[in-house]
Amino acid sequence: MRPPQKVDFVLTDLDAAHAAASALKAGDRVAIAPSDDGPACTTPRGTCLGRVPDGALDEFHPGMALEARVQSVRRAQGGAGVREVTVRVRKATAAAARQVEAVEEPEDEDNWRVKQQQFELLVGSESLRLMLKDERLQNAIRLVDTAPEREQALDAAMTDPAFREFTDKLLDAIHPGCPSKGS
Repeated sequence: MRPPQKVDFVLTDLDAAHAAASALKAGDRVAIAPSDDGPACTTPRGTCLGRVPDGALDEFHPGMALEARVQSVRRAQGGAGVREVTVRVRKATAAAARQVEAVEEPEDEDNWRVKQQQFELLVGSESLRLMLKDERLQNAIRLVDTAPEREQALDAAMTDPAFREFTDKLLDAIHPGCPSKGS
């Protein structure tokens, strides 16, 4: 049996994810999330750490279950911040794939709520306020919010380019500087 494939890559531009990056230590699990700009490395809770370097995941098949862990954290002099994080990615074992799925499926809706700082960013976004004046967009949001199967309703709404643009702007407001998390 062939040993699992593994690839290391380095995240260097960590200013936007300073607090999340500062809490990282070797061995911590991270996730590889799809985005419009290519895969992004995130914490298990979805905080974007940075974009995966181009070509870093070429060895893996698209859709393959991956396990990613922090290999090393290089801190700035004096311990004020993180200069770079080395991440090791390998093909997930069946147990790791189940664990990754469990991490991606929060047990309660509190994990999906925006934090106060994120809420303030949303409130301050003029472009989001302008978009929300569109009655079609209001109706689409209302349909998703009141649907018994919200995930299916959201998937259906994402086929509408206006709704997709709204969600992209929403994510940009919450996570400035991070690649969009849409698929």
